[in-house]
Amino acid sequence: MQGIAYLPRALRLMWRERRLWPAALVVTWSGSLAEVELLRQSVNFGEPGLPTRLVQAVLGSGLLSGRGMQGFLDELRSDPLAVGKVALVWGVVLSVLAVLTWISIVGQGALVHGAAFAAANRPIPLATGWVEGRRRFWTVLGLNVVAKAVVAGAVVALIPISSGPLAVFAGAFVIAAVLVFAVLAWLKLAVAAAVLEHRSLRRAAQRGFHILIAEWHDAIALVASLGVLTFALFTLLMIVVVLALMPFLLVLGAAQLLQFTAGARVYVILSWLVMAAIAAFGLLLIGGVHWVCWTTLYAKAAAGRRESGR
Repeated sequence: MQGIAYLPRALRLMWRERRLWPAALVVTWSGSLAEVELLRQSVNFGEPGLPTRLVQAVLGSGLLSGRGMQGFLDELRSDPLAVGKVALVWGVVLSVLAVLTWISIVGQGALVHGAAFAAANRPIPLATGWVEGRRRFWTVLGLNVVAKAVVAGAVVALIPISSGPLAVFAGAFVIAAVLVFAVLAWLKLAVAAAVLEHRSLRRAAQRGFHILIAEWHDAIALVASLGVLTFALFTLLMIVVVLALMPFLLVLGAAQLLQFTAGARVYVILSWLVMAAIAAFGLLLIGGVHWVCWTTLYAKAAAGRRESGR
């Protein structure tokens, strides 16, 4: 299987092409690995998993019931100013989320575009990739929405099964996990089709699916190797964070013993900045390697299909 061979190439490319780092960092906002974590959190034997608890909390709050809506209307009539302030806060939050989502989706296009050219030994300025990402924004956004809807459906489907027999839930979880990993692979291949071949939403989705089926052996090997690499990098990241924080913790302890409160605040801020910088680098490296691997697989498969006339 050639799927494993994509990993060292992607690592070398990400290290060599540092111009791709900003795009790789912003792509993490769109949840490159969040779907896998959500799936993992759905398993918590002995008590409901995270998705189950979230659904129970929303339903238990009564916000979606008739009583909840009536309470909101009563509050609006009695104190419209307070409701307006809450609405303003939510408006600001949603606006920020919308901007971050736009940057992340455009970053996907820029990363795929830049990675494909860099893998072909024709590196281009990152600005060119951002332009291409903006042009394909709606198509890439649509692909992401489809992928997340399927993942959410798979996770939600596990909720009623989680309280049933263990064997049934285990089988359903395996099926859901295979579906989630397949959808994440399909998403990256479909985005590559949209960006590199300027395909529409429907045609990009079809192209990504056909490539995934045709290259299933490499896709399975790549999913497995990326899983091992991600676990290893996360473990290494945790070790690096602990080692980097040790000097700050020692100095912070000394500052507290000496009652040097101002210095303690400075050390806390510096330690958080160091931890954030390490985490950001780890996330951009992991996310970048994932996207570069699947982009490279797509370019190879597409080139082979063109040579064979398919």
